[in-house]
Amino acid sequence: GAAFGSLTGGRLADRIGRRKTILNLAFLFFIATIGCSFAPNTSVMIICRSLLGLAVGAASVTVPAFLAEMSPAEQRGKTITQNDLMIILGQLLAFTCNAVIGTSMGEYAHVWRFMLILATLPAIFLWFGMLIVPESPRWLASKGKVGEAFRVLKHVREENCAKAELTEIKASINRETEINRATLKDLSVPWIRRLVGLGIGIAVVQQITGVNSIMFYGTQILQKAGFARDAALVANIGNGVISVIACTFG
Repeated sequence: GAAFGSLTGGRLADRIGRRKTILNLAFLFFIATIGCSFAPNTSVMIICRSLLGLAVGAASVTVPAFLAEMSPAEQRGKTITQNDLMIILGQLLAFTCNAVIGTSMGEYAHVWRFMLILATLPAIFLWFGMLIVPESPRWLASKGKVGEAFRVLKHVREENCAKAELTEIKASINRETEINRATLKDLSVPWIRRLVGLGIGIAVVQQITGVNSIMFYGTQILQKAGFARDAALVANIGNGVISVIACTFG
């Protein structure tokens, strides 16, 4: 689901706008989480998990683009990094909530449903938060809505900065319209092939480190290592703490 969502999320955001896409994804997060929490069987769980993956994949390409387009140039890198930090903090919060619920309500057979239903809260906050956030000025300008783009820029920048950035955006859009869309034939160019290879290599290395196995199955791994269930739930919080510290320094 996430793989498919990452392929289609950018196209959707280009078509209907970043803000509207994120609003729809927040709604999908909410519905799919409800479906997982109340799933009566494995089939329903798999379908709902796939929908969650679709939302995660689409959000992973739409949110950074939206943040980059809304941020002033001098704060862009910091803002994008804060997005990564929020993801890691969310994982830490999930581990902590799971530990509290698991240790206090562990006698219930369906305690996992209480853990999953908590994921509706970020979806609700995201949906209501996006209602008060303006659309990306760059996307508005790309659709010919220059006046509306300038109004948004004036809302989030000083007027002089807004004028300068609008000029930059229009020049950038004009340059992009003159660029031919990339095709597979471009891989015959050595430096392009080298960049694509590096990009794929970085993505592969990030995954084969095993970080996702630890983040998703940390509790089960600790249990296999000899921890009692409650102790494993609590110890797994350590994964989240170390990730937050590492991301902060990074």
